[in-house]
Amino acid sequence: MKKDGRLLPSLNSYGKKIFSLIRTLGPVSKTELQKRTKIKMSTLNRILQPLVDQDIVRIVGDGDSTGGRRPKLYDISTSKYFLVGIDLSRTYLQVILTDLKPGLIDQRQIPMNETMTPEKTLNVIESMVKEMVSRLPNKEYKLLGAGIGAPGPLSRKEGMILNPRRFAANGWVNVPICSKVEELLGIPVIIDLGVNAAVTAEYMLGSGKERSSLAFINCGVGIRSAFISEGKIVRTLNDREDAFGHMIIDVDGIKCDCSNYGCIDCYSSIAAIEGNFQKACKTGRSTLIKKAIESIDYKDICAAAEQGDELSREILTNAAVIIGTGLSNYIKLLNPEHVIISGPLAKRSQIFFDTVVSTARKKCQGLHELPSQFERIGSLKDNAIAIGASALCLENLLERDSI
Repeated sequence: MKKDGRLLPSLNSYGKKIFSLIRTLGPVSKTELQKRTKIKMSTLNRILQPLVDQDIVRIVGDGDSTGGRRPKLYDISTSKYFLVGIDLSRTYLQVILTDLKPGLIDQRQIPMNETMTPEKTLNVIESMVKEMVSRLPNKEYKLLGAGIGAPGPLSRKEGMILNPRRFAANGWVNVPICSKVEELLGIPVIIDLGVNAAVTAEYMLGSGKERSSLAFINCGVGIRSAFISEGKIVRTLNDREDAFGHMIIDVDGIKCDCSNYGCIDCYSSIAAIEGNFQKACKTGRSTLIKKAIESIDYKDICAAAEQGDELSREILTNAAVIIGTGLSNYIKLLNPEHVIISGPLAKRSQIFFDTVVSTARKKCQGLHELPSQFERIGSLKDNAIAIGASALCLENLLERDSI
């Protein structure tokens, strides 16, 4: 496995700027690059040539003529340099291989169950990467780095997963995941919150492309959010836990794992929905779900709600109203241009999504303007976190002095 943490040792600040522009605009002509950068054409040619020579950038065709010779179009090469993206969630592990755009090349995914300790997970990551790179047609490839999207709390600086709640397997406390993956793959590794990775991917390549700001709300085991404005992630304090799920909506409410009372997570997470449903069943409420009460999970509840089960619809709707209320406060504070509502609950239930949106719209009445669109899931779907982790890795590589 050929590994190289350096994209191009001679890439100076101008080279990084040109590379990033081609990645964003490509296919693009030299004339357009010159217009955007104000660099002299002779200097631009000197910057471009090494990129072409090393197959980082490639001439992909001719543009439209404006009266003279048709201009050559430049784009990022997708045949030699690759990145690894890892989506490490509480319920599944996804490992992907991307090019420098970053476009998806290959992927593998397995459930995260009670057997997936840190040690086993690391072994699986290594074997998945080896299998994918063995299938690459170009044996002169270079693997540049890896990005991990994971639940909080974590330490980006130390590359550690700290003590996330509700992992099925034991051992997920203070895990130096980045250094462990670096040892296995021999490449630089970065980590970020999964929801930050997802919003990055959608902003760069998906539904948020060409928008000034984007909010991403993930509704699942926890209720998490990310916000990106003008290309910059607005981060939570210390990357420890997401502020949205711990927004207090009832000061005298249920005690949360975070030690506060009345957090959104207490009412609208998967665990809360399952707990409220099972509690209602035990008090005599009827349901169409034909399973033992203790084995009923959120997937059963979402499916039953769509089929007209009154209790399932009530439980889901109540949870969605609370998230929608929190989302209205979020919108009032940050004024996102576009909002993506994703995660297992939104994916499984149209009713849940519709209720979140209608509640947020209603409670934002009187504002000057609402987001231009609320979107269910996002265009990159289940690949958003892994692709975003790959993209964040590349951004980190471009910022490093060694490049």
